[in-house]
Amino acid sequence: FGAAAACADAMGLTLEQRIWALGNAGTQAAGLWQVRLEPVMSKQLHTGHAAWAGLTAASLASAGFSGPARILEGERGFFAAMCEGADITGIAREEADWLIHETTFKPWPACRHTHATIDCVLALREALGPVVADFADCTVETFGDAIGICDNANPATRTAAKFSLQYCVAAAAIFGPLRPEHFDETNVGRADLGTRLRRVTLKPAPDLDAIYPDHYGARVTLRLADGRTVMHQVRDALGDPERALSVEAVFDKTRKLMAYGGVADGRAREVVDAASSLLEGAIAAEEPFPAGLLRPLFEP
Repeated sequence: FGAAAACADAMGLTLEQRIWALGNAGTQAAGLWQVRLEPVMSKQLHTGHAAWAGLTAASLASAGFSGPARILEGERGFFAAMCEGADITGIAREEADWLIHETTFKPWPACRHTHATIDCVLALREALGPVVADFADCTVETFGDAIGICDNANPATRTAAKFSLQYCVAAAAIFGPLRPEHFDETNVGRADLGTRLRRVTLKPAPDLDAIYPDHYGARVTLRLADGRTVMHQVRDALGDPERALSVEAVFDKTRKLMAYGGVADGRAREVVDAASSLLEGAIAAEEPFPAGLLRPLFEP
């Protein structure tokens, strides 16, 4: 729904076309959490498909392809299928602010539950330097869900490493700020990472559990090779509203993701420039994007 609404607005669709776009986006909306219970790649399909489906729905609407007007509240619509008992009046209720301002942007390419721990390791690495990479042992104290979902001392794949607190500690200690390639199989299988992740112990922290899920916190204690013991704690993970990423940091991650995915440099610049122009107010809300920045898939 969000992608369709954004694309419809950027394309300058009529009210009827916007309704069609939302209708045809809604009939494709899905994303079931079973993907987290099996060692598969489907989680990444959710966001990619949502973006593609939204653009497709808006492009089809611009070409006259109709869609259901009551896709949300209809007797066989989205609420009936996915959100039984939903407050259907809430969708049109005016609010003081947009929920996107309360949304987390993930700086690190791993499960969100690992981020506070990664932040702690990076803070220690920044303070002490590369000596952190050769820690003798590590204790991670964090909220229960993080341990329940991300306790994996033997990850063998990219996806498993993204859901391994132990791997994330070792990788952050060795590499520093984590990038997508740090979770490639060539790195996941490195002997030095394997040695270090087996030095990591996970421990539930009642004080951090007490403030979760309002705050995603962690406490990391490292015993270094020279015998020193150092500790760092965060109450909120970087990228949460309480520790929001700067706009440039979001764009920087966007560039890195597109580069990792093989997007041509010129096209990547177009995307970032288009988003930047929205922030700068260069495009009025009632006007479509300049030609070529958002390309409909189907011409009317």
